[in-house]
Amino acid sequence: MHTKVRVAAIVVLLLALGLFAVTEWLPALLFLPAAAGVLLVNESGMLTPGRPRSNRDRPRP
Repeated sequence: MHTKVRVAAIVVLLLALGLFAVTEWLPALLFLPAAAGVLLVNESGMLTPGRPRSNRDRPRP
């Protein structure tokens, strides 16, 4: 799940930078805080974690 969120945020960042570079459209800068916010939420661990590990993956005592 974290990989998908990170890829989506990077795509939004690249889209905003590309749109700004090609058209010099100032509202494209509004995408940057949104993508940065997604990355920060992902780093803080506020998103749901992946599936729990099975007993087979846990170390034995």
